[in-house]
Amino acid sequence: MITHLDDAAVHATPNATMRRYGGTDVAVWRTEMGSSASGPCHRIDTDQVVVLVEGGLEVRAADEVRVLHPGDAVLLPAGSERQLVAGDAGAVTLSAALPGGVARVGDGEPVVVPWSR
Repeated sequence: MITHLDDAAVHATPNATMRRYGGTDVAVWRTEMGSSASGPCHRIDTDQVVVLVEGGLEVRAADEVRVLHPGDAVLLPAGSERQLVAGDAGAVTLSAALPGGVARVGDGEPVVVPWSR
C-alpha cells in the first residue's frame, strides 16, 4: 500500500504538524516544525527513533543536548524525558515507534499519542 504525503492522516499541534503513515505493527510519521519551534518536555512509554530529513534539530534528552543534521538519527528510550527544538530553518523528521505510545507532560494526565495509533 502506498500512502502519498497529501493522503497521510494529519495531526496538528501549535508547534508541529505530524503526518501518519499506515502500519499496524509500527507507527511511522513525518513531523514538520517551523523555525525555532519546540515541543514540550515530555515522556513517552515506548522507544522512538527520530531521523532528521531536512533542516536542523536540537534534541534535549537524558540531561544532554544533541544537534542533529540531515541524515542523523536519535533513539529516544522509553520513559526518557525529551524535547525537540527546530533550528532556524525549521525541521522535518521521520519517526518510528510501536503503535499506541502514551505521553505525559510533567505530572499531567497520560495521553495516547494520536499520530502513533
